[in-house]
Amino acid sequence: MKKPLACESLAEYGVEQICASETSFLLLCHTGKVYTVPYKTDTHSITVRAVEGLMDKHVEKVAAHYESKQFLALTSSGEVYGWGHPDPTMSKLMQVDPSQSEHPVLVAGLDGKVIVDIRQGASYSAVITAGGELYTWGRGNYGRLGHGTSEDEIVSLGGDGSEGHRCRCSVCTRMRTRWPSTDRVQCAVYSWGDGDYGKLGRGGSDGCKTPKLVDKLQGVDIIRAYCGPQFSIALSITGEIYTWGKGDNHRLGHGSEEHVRYPHVVEALSGKKVVYVSVGSMHCVAVINKGEVYSWGRNDQMQQGDDQLLWKPEPSLLYVSDGKQVTGAVCGQSQVRCLHTCLCSCRLCSQSQVRCPHTCLCSCRLCNQSQLSWLRCMK
Repeated sequence: MKKPLACESLAEYGVEQICASETSFLLLCHTGKVYTVPYKTDTHSITVRAVEGLMDKHVEKVAAHYESKQFLALTSSGEVYGWGHPDPTMSKLMQVDPSQSEHPVLVAGLDGKVIVDIRQGASYSAVITAGGELYTWGRGNYGRLGHGTSEDEIVSLGGDGSEGHRCRCSVCTRMRTRWPSTDRVQCAVYSWGDGDYGKLGRGGSDGCKTPKLVDKLQGVDIIRAYCGPQFSIALSITGEIYTWGKGDNHRLGHGSEEHVRYPHVVEALSGKKVVYVSVGSMHCVAVINKGEVYSWGRNDQMQQGDDQLLWKPEPSLLYVSDGKQVTGAVCGQSQVRCLHTCLCSCRLCSQSQVRCPHTCLCSCRLCNQSQLSWLRCMK
């Protein structure tokens, strides 16, 4: 696909969140219902299937990973459900019967905990409680779970290297975890797991099995951290992006393929306030506060909507039709999907001409030539 195309058949669902997995993506709707959609190249012939085991729940967040077939869902009551097709080891760890893998089950070991955030890695998971505690479980090789060992875990409290800090968010990937935490004084970023190419951000390639501070980000108020294959990204409250780790395929966005062992600002986005980032296998996208989308990294499958380049060394503007304001983007291994807002003139909105609190097939001037993957009308 050479450029972003509208997927109008999904407009009626009122999409609030999208998560990409290995073989499909999840849709979380404004009603709290969850649907799964297998990957297809034909945007006019899409199969949408409800996750039946969650139809009686009000889901507030879903999580997946583009190299995994596992899913997590967080309900409004703070419960976490898991389902999908984990490998045999993960099935045992999750206490899931493979024959029942399509049916969401309550994650054991979190009884009495109110969960406020969830993350899914390729072979392990992480959640955060209302009290700021981090729990991780799954495959423990490289010390990625943060428990001080390389042992697999069912459900257990994450690393002891960050006592006194409340966790803000956690990000999982194949070999390490990043943990932006916050207390009343300042934000701090911790990392642990495999350290190849300097992706832990402490200058060397040594790994660690418990959380350790990323010193170079001290004094920077980081609100989000992201993990890609062999590299890391951090987003500050002022909208700056820092990247570090393996640099081939220009995945770091610094204009070269050199490895970077400390967090370094992406200069090409200087002067722009980034509000949202998504990381693919070898490409990244960033949404700025004006609703524009920038992308960089590998483009061998035209995942950045350009059929002239095999990669983009630095962030450049991703083609979006005039009038579209993107509110979010999601990367799969080699795809990008976006959400945007619009001014509606549909039957429900024609009298108000404001951003409406529902999703509709728009016939307004701004939308009749829509070229985006997703359509969402918002308040």
